[in-house]
Amino acid sequence: MKITIPVTVRVFVRNHHDKMTIFAQRYRKEVGKQEPYLKQRLEELEKLVENARIQSTKASIVMEDIVTASTRSRQLVREKTAPKNYNEQEIAG
Repeated sequence: MKITIPVTVRVFVRNHHDKMTIFAQRYRKEVGKQEPYLKQRLEELEKLVENARIQSTKASIVMEDIVTASTRSRQLVREKTAPKNYNEQEIAG
């Protein structure tokens, strides 16, 4: 027994397949565009967190009457330098 598919059904399937293929290609293209955007947003978020830590540390320094240069306190918060004395240990946390 041989089953034949009407021409209209074959055309419909072919057209639908083409549309899905185009959709899939566009989707992959858009996903590829999002990766740099997400990476950029992550970097911006990390900068915001670092700035918040520095501002919080500055506020603590003022409350505890600790004297140090602002560039030195930034370096201590960013863990780019070792504390030299007790006050700097307090800043470094």
